[in-house]
Amino acid sequence: CVSDMTCTQEVEVMYQYKLAYPVFAPQESDEAGTGATYGTGSFLGEAMTVGMTVQENSAQLYGDDGMVANVTAFKQCDISLGVTKIPLKVYELMFGAKHTSATSGQSATGEKLSEKKTDAAKYGGFGVIASGEENGNEVYQLIWFKKVKFQKPTETYNTNGDSIAFGTPTLNGTAISDGSGEWRLREVYSTLETALAALKTKAGIETA
Repeated sequence: CVSDMTCTQEVEVMYQYKLAYPVFAPQESDEAGTGATYGTGSFLGEAMTVGMTVQENSAQLYGDDGMVANVTAFKQCDISLGVTKIPLKVYELMFGAKHTSATSGQSATGEKLSEKKTDAAKYGGFGVIASGEENGNEVYQLIWFKKVKFQKPTETYNTNGDSIAFGTPTLNGTAISDGSGEWRLREVYSTLETALAALKTKAGIETA
């Protein structure tokens, strides 16, 4: 986002051409000064696209027939995430539905999800890894939004026809700043392994 003036030079010169490992971790607390903490997160299938649009509030002060001050402040970042699938467990983490895993001896069809009208979307941390080229070397940028709330996706199921049509969901969400005042973190790594390990740590996922 061009309006994000906190980007380091290393982030700005990276030519991004890959995207992977979208993950969401439910927020457990958010304290003023220290910011958000998270429970155990989950990956959201495979990433296809992610769009990030920063919204800012602005105000101008005029005096003596001219502008004397122009102030802008971060409001929110709108996120659009396209993924290959959304695991049923993620509906519990994101939207408060009731997820039940398959019990011992059952096949994968034993997994269940119960959705009620009283379910409410939850805040959480959202992250993804974007990789690209920087100064001739492949690098991996971890992007972590500290406080995001997503809307339930539109789901489309297609019958078999003359051609194959994949039904892939798109999640739309809004990122805001947490109690620390931060709304997004970006970290650049030289290997995918270190970037993925850092992403798992942020999302509360155990690393091998």
